[in-house]
Amino acid sequence: FDRLHHPAQPVGAGHHPLRRPVIAERSVGGRPGVRLGGEGIEIAPSGSMVDGQVGGNTKQVPARVPDLRGRLPPHQFEKGFLHQIGYRVRAGDPPREKPPEIVAGGKVYLSGYPSAALYAYDPSRPWTAFVAEKPWLKPLPEDQPASNPRRVAYLSHAGSGAHKMWAAALGADGKVYFGGRWYRNGEGGGLGWYDPKTQQAGGISEPFSNQQICFLTTADRGRTLVISTRPVRDAVLNKPMAKAGKLFVFDLAEGKIAREIEPVADALFAGAIAGGADARVLGLTYDPTDTAHGALHEKRSVLYSVDLASGKILFVKKLPFPVGFLTNENFDRMDGFDFQTGPDGKVWTYTGGAMEAVNPEKSWGLAYAHPALVRIDPRDGSVDVLGKVDRAGAMAFRGTDLYLSGGSKYDPLEKGQYLRRIRGIVPTAP
Repeated sequence: FDRLHHPAQPVGAGHHPLRRPVIAERSVGGRPGVRLGGEGIEIAPSGSMVDGQVGGNTKQVPARVPDLRGRLPPHQFEKGFLHQIGYRVRAGDPPREKPPEIVAGGKVYLSGYPSAALYAYDPSRPWTAFVAEKPWLKPLPEDQPASNPRRVAYLSHAGSGAHKMWAAALGADGKVYFGGRWYRNGEGGGLGWYDPKTQQAGGISEPFSNQQICFLTTADRGRTLVISTRPVRDAVLNKPMAKAGKLFVFDLAEGKIAREIEPVADALFAGAIAGGADARVLGLTYDPTDTAHGALHEKRSVLYSVDLASGKILFVKKLPFPVGFLTNENFDRMDGFDFQTGPDGKVWTYTGGAMEAVNPEKSWGLAYAHPALVRIDPRDGSVDVLGKVDRAGAMAFRGTDLYLSGGSKYDPLEKGQYLRRIRGIVPTAP
């Protein structure tokens, strides 16, 4: 592993929230690293940027790491903006949640609370949010074309009805899609989208009034959007409570739901999903038949594959280990778990670990500890174990290297502040 150290440093006297923090380079265990000045942060890589850099989101700043060899360009967040894109904080509180994000056309799109506000951030331009040229001048309004990031839509008002988004995906049609949930008026789900070409937003909510959206992925080379849900009480349309989580297959060309699939009978959660080049999706959820373990986080996991064109369940395989996420914690995207298709066509994730209290000061906070990093062949479900890690982490691929975030939001800062790199582990071709 290479570790990039982001030490916890309290904001000291003379530090101004609009002033760029000092960047210092250091070596960690004899290896080069970079760190940010200012408050301790946790970085969660979201993927490779179009310019070859690794993009990510942290508790305090959005970050781009130039091949992890150069300096990390800092962009200081203000608490007000954090509230807009998905963090609910009071002055002085650390952000507690990570908004879903997706890279499209060289821009990073982030959406969160309230009203599923959607922002577009151009990493090639200076950061302007809450930055004024002079102390006595007002910052640029966030919806102005020159603002970076710029608020481009409220997905709640565009038809999704969702107040906060949990997941994001990029379609072959060039639109960015976000799935999340309602608050106050109900707890069902909402699907929203934004077209960067036309700058128009849209969305639907009626199909999800009793199914809360938890995960999104695309399949069939991005032509099909797959939506993973869990059943909830319908306070809007009064639909009966569903008995299981579903997969909704959304045809991007037709702009409508083509099929609903119940992948695992009686599973109150369709779970994490990952698609690829063909019209299949691989999923991971709890085993509803496991009666030996009472707590949900202790139950064995189920791996399944679905043919989206026919709706046929291709296989269901039970794994003797619990899944690496909780239904309540996974949705804020800061638990460190990941389940995604890598450049080799395999699904990269974690298994073999256990949910443990990782912080003595937060004994109620569970995280997936000591899991194995694995690749799963979506064709037959075979699991290739790559090695053991002390904690899970969100993944990003660049070349043959894999980057992992620090871990769960419950991990102590001395652990969670590391951005980790595993060199040469990613095959060069499928």
